Amino acid sequence: MAAAPPIVLNATPGDPAANTYALLTEAETYHASRGFNTNWTSATDGQKNIVLAWATKLLDQQTWKGVKAVKTGALRWPQIGQVDRDFLIVDGSTIPQFIKEACAEWAFYLLGEDRTDDEGGLVQYGGKTGPVFDPTMYIRDPMPESVRDILYPYLLNGSDTYAPLRRM
Repeated sequence: MAAAPPIVLNATPGDPAANTYALLTEAETYHASRGFNTNWTSATDGQKNIVLAWATKLLDQQTWKGVKAVKTGALRWPQIGQVDRDFLIVDGSTIPQFIKEACAEWAFYLLGEDRTDDEGGLVQYGGKTGPVFDPTMYIRDPMPESVRDILYPYLLNGSDTYAPLRRM
């Protein structure tokens, strides 16, 4: 079987052929300031492009507060109706920096573990059944907590389904 051609990343906002929120150069800049990133620095450019496109697909599965700004765009960003952490309106014609950073961060995790696998992303949360507290219960949370922290204000209802469970 012939090898698949390398993925060419397209991060043009609103483009029907866009397949990533962060280009390799943007992800490299993000990871240059991130510690403990051996998975990233030891990966090839081809591997990095694959996980950036994959992270984008996973980001597009989230339920956002805003709506797509460009109906014909392949991706769910740019969006209108989003307000940032400082309560300023997010520009509906660009991919915001926080989305690019979330994409680069999630891509890092995808290099080390398939968090979309049935057993991927298991998080211990300690659940309650009536009066009994079991600290060994687990939930499947494919989105890394560091990505969720970046995205929390932009997801519908915070979309932090597991936050109350983690804080028990």
